[in-house]
Amino acid sequence: MSAINHIHLSTAQQPSSSSGFTLIELMLVVTMLSTIALFAAPNLSSWVERNRVDVAARDFLSHLSYAQHEAIGRMRSITLCRVDKTGLCSMAAQRCANHHAASEDWGCGYAVRTKSSSEHTSLYAQTQLKIWPLQGDVIIKGSPAPLIFRPPTGQISTGIRRFEFAPRAFTILSSMESLKRCIYIAAGGRARLAKGGCAQI
Repeated sequence: MSAINHIHLSTAQQPSSSSGFTLIELMLVVTMLSTIALFAAPNLSSWVERNRVDVAARDFLSHLSYAQHEAIGRMRSITLCRVDKTGLCSMAAQRCANHHAASEDWGCGYAVRTKSSSEHTSLYAQTQLKIWPLQGDVIIKGSPAPLIFRPPTGQISTGIRRFEFAPRAFTILSSMESLKRCIYIAAGGRARLAKGGCAQI
């Protein structure tokens, strides 16, 4: 009996080990995480902005391809134009959402339209095939004149065109050429996407 009591007493007298963190250790971890976040934040912001610009540029490129194929398939002139808040073709400066869009800004949205059997139909009387909404985070800079694809090969009648894509918010990042994209459209209607601003092409 005394041996059993001795064992219990020995066990009770052993100091309990702590499995938690001390205040100093927690402070060190928080400091390390803050330092990592400080250096990672600009890279993350850059990646987000670049991704937005890439998506907008590739969408526009696919719309150009769609308009050209419609012109060839329908054997009719197809127009790609910037639109106003009502969905009509417009070459004027306007306000859309929470920003003002200059006349050369296609970021308020654009549409693909087809003319009727009469080639003299105005832009406002065309049949709308598709419309793409506001690109709020990206500015799409290009001539406000509509792109007109003509059969039988889908050539554009407005000559060589360029569209530059960049973050809309004015920050240090928005001025970086690495975040910009440019779509170059040859007179034959062939379009290509390049990294950097259009000034480099």
